[in-house]
Amino acid sequence: MLRISPTATLLTLAGGLLMAADPVPEALPLIPVPITLDKAGYVTAVVEDAEGRRVCNLVSELKANAGKMSFNWDYYDVGVQPGSEKVMIGEKEVERLKPYRRFLVKPGTYKVRGLVHDGITTTYEQSVYSPGTPPWKTTALPEMQWVWSSRREAQSA
Repeated sequence: MLRISPTATLLTLAGGLLMAADPVPEALPLIPVPITLDKAGYVTAVVEDAEGRRVCNLVSELKANAGKMSFNWDYYDVGVQPGSEKVMIGEKEVERLKPYRRFLVKPGTYKVRGLVHDGITTTYEQSVYSPGTPPWKTTALPEMQWVWSSRREAQSA
């Protein structure tokens, strides 16, 4: 659980809670967020507010060994992309994305949630066009039975 308290004057770690000065000083120290992995794998960790809304993505799909590690949080949220704008480049008008904006989080309680996994893999099970044995028919009418996807030639139905 991370707690940013408006009454704290220094960044401290007490009882599992992180506290920071408020109002926010010019240069904020980074909050170290310690994580211990029981096994090696791909790590994702996020910071959420007291209501469970994501505030910040600390790390995503980082391959890491088992053990202790620490990530730094800078008190900022995930940010917003405010849309696009039209600008002139030379004589041509083009549309571009507006600058991405991040905001300082409000004093409150925050928690870190994460996961680790072995990675995403694929398993071949069968072809999409597997005709089966025997191959399926395209119609029940004997005079119009065509075997679909059973031969390596132009198909017709």
